[in-house]
Amino acid sequence: MSYQALYNKYRPQTFEEVVEQKHIIKTLKSAITQNRVSHAYLFCGPHGIGKTSIARVFAKALNCEEGITTIPCNKCNICSSISNGSCIDVLEIDAASNRGIDEIRNLREKVNYLPTQARKKIYIIDEVHMLTTEAFNALLKTLEEPPAHVIFMMATTQPNKILPTILSRCQRFDLHLISSEDIVKRLKYIAKEEKIKITPSALSLIAKHSKGSQRDATGILDQLHSYTDKKIEEEDVASLLGVLDYKNLFKIVKLIIKEDTAELIYLVDELSQLGRDLRQLVGDIIEHLRAILITKNVKASTGLVHVPKDLKAIFTRQSKQIELEEIHRLLDLFSQTYKDMRWASNNKLLLEIALIKATRLSLDDTISGLLSRVKDLENKVRLRLEEKPISADIYLRGKKEKEDKEIEKEILEDEKGIQEEVQEIFEEEEKELLEPEKVKEIEYEPEKLEIEEGIKVKKKVGKKTADFNFELVQKMWPLVLDELKEKYKPTHALLLMAMPVKVKDNLIEIQFEVEAKFQKELVEREDHFKKIRDTISRILGRKVNIHLTIREEKKEEILSEKKVVKKEKMNEEEIVKLLKTEFDAESID
Repeated sequence: MSYQALYNKYRPQTFEEVVEQKHIIKTLKSAITQNRVSHAYLFCGPHGIGKTSIARVFAKALNCEEGITTIPCNKCNICSSISNGSCIDVLEIDAASNRGIDEIRNLREKVNYLPTQARKKIYIIDEVHMLTTEAFNALLKTLEEPPAHVIFMMATTQPNKILPTILSRCQRFDLHLISSEDIVKRLKYIAKEEKIKITPSALSLIAKHSKGSQRDATGILDQLHSYTDKKIEEEDVASLLGVLDYKNLFKIVKLIIKEDTAELIYLVDELSQLGRDLRQLVGDIIEHLRAILITKNVKASTGLVHVPKDLKAIFTRQSKQIELEEIHRLLDLFSQTYKDMRWASNNKLLLEIALIKATRLSLDDTISGLLSRVKDLENKVRLRLEEKPISADIYLRGKKEKEDKEIEKEILEDEKGIQEEVQEIFEEEEKELLEPEKVKEIEYEPEKLEIEEGIKVKKKVGKKTADFNFELVQKMWPLVLDELKEKYKPTHALLLMAMPVKVKDNLIEIQFEVEAKFQKELVEREDHFKKIRDTISRILGRKVNIHLTIREEKKEEILSEKKVVKKEKMNEEEIVKLLKTEFDAESID
């Protein structure tokens, strides 16, 4: 016997074998049981989900030699002939190749003949939307009032192309796409029957790329069985389909999180050399990011995201390593790249640019990229402000870790406005910490710093001192900001764009940036002004007053270097001398 394709060999032979179309099976069974079988049925839905298979099983149920039943025997001559397509009373017509009016006229003539073997004469018209308008009109009257022994069963992937007059004369059933879980179950059954060894992750990858079509999934399994005699692995599926396996998808996202641009470019180049379709590669990355997004937002995401059991732990861990805003940014970036690659002449270049933008936030100038940069800067500033100084002396003399220095440097380069002012404070005090003499005076003891916190330390700082000057106010200013942040957050926010610039007697001049005029006006109100003044007085240990000003922009006057020299009229001798000097002229008699 010649080889039979797996999708034909394991095509459903009973209603129970049909995968995930319970709403249709229940209706057809009830129609058979109650003897309410209609004259025309229309099965709609994507390819490979069971439209023609349901029509065949329904035909067997109506014509089985055992009698009209919901469970055809599949052993009698009628059932066997319908299964192999040789029954002369159950005719399957391909409307794609028989779409003209002549074919439909021929069908209308044969309709009147009684069935020779079966009870009902059944016409299964596949891809019925391919019929011409004239052919539909010729079929209309027969479809509306066929002979009692005739039943029409039509299947289509595009019901919108069928004339409304035809639709109104049929019982319409819309089939669902098959879930990945059900496809995997069916593939496991087929693999067991055919003694095919295959890993769960390979089955999951097949189900993922079959896009809800059981026939496509079975066809891929059949092809893989011919591809290798050994156990089918996930890499075999990826190689055959030209897609990314889970291992490489996890690796790409991991490299993006680590911002390892070079390794990412090398990996994509390696995949490109293996013949991977780069646009499909971007599509796989988008699908993986979408799965991470769903996992991060929906706790019970089993029905929404199909992940192999052996990879669930890795998948969950990776979803926790990336922020929600970053996922949105990457989805926007790769979605736009996917669109651009459709018409681009150099897809590899577009993909490399997208990967560089993905790993280097500063290069991403999209709206989502700018929002991510702002969020990143806010986080860095928040981390720096949360590092509260314990006392003025220890705060100035404590050592900064290397990682903190790098963060400060990045913020100074990128941040404007509020973040810049905050970082200037830390930078100035860090320079003082690195002076050799001050480092020798006090040893930095982290354990004591953790114990000495809060009000007690501030009381120590607040002792009266005779050497009240601008340098002391500058050193105490971070403590003032910290206390305001802890007690009066709105007041603290208004003061972030201001710095003390001058001290005279007990009057401290606090200067706001040019762009912070609005904040200055708000601070001048009694509630904010009093809170700032009282806080400074408490920390300095003496009663002080404050004066608020706005920094003025310096306007430079451009002085002309041109000098206008007025000379009196030169005589002949001076003219000759000038010509010889400037133009190297010679006098000729």
